[in-house]
Amino acid sequence: MAEHSGAQRAPLSQAAALVIGIVYVVLGIGGFFAGGKEILVFHTGVLLDIMRTAIGLLALVAARRGAAAQVIELVTFFGLAGLTVYGILSTATGDPVDVRGLLDVQWADNILHGVTAIAGLVFGLLPARRRSSAAPRV
Repeated sequence: MAEHSGAQRAPLSQAAALVIGIVYVVLGIGGFFAGGKEILVFHTGVLLDIMRTAIGLLALVAARRGAAAQVIELVTFFGLAGLTVYGILSTATGDPVDVRGLLDVQWADNILHGVTAIAGLVFGLLPARRRSSAAPRV
């Protein structure tokens, strides 16, 4: 009788990593072709586009495995939480020389990064799920 493996690691984390990966790859690669113009409401810049593309690619690779998806989501939480704080300080100062020298982010970017950071924390901390076997264990 075939036994099911029973261990399926957090499929929600994998789905979240897939969505985050697709969004960030589209924004990152699209930013390179935008030529400094905004994509929808999101600001673009070389460093910001590189960062978004890297996050997206890492998330897409991690989406294949539950444990890797949870790890990348926690790493994304810390990275994007820091970027969100930086972005809020940057947009709130109004003087680009103060803190915008490295990344020029706007409020829409801050919201995207903040929501992604929160999603990374929530889905990264989801416990592993176990699928019940069809056959009773003896």
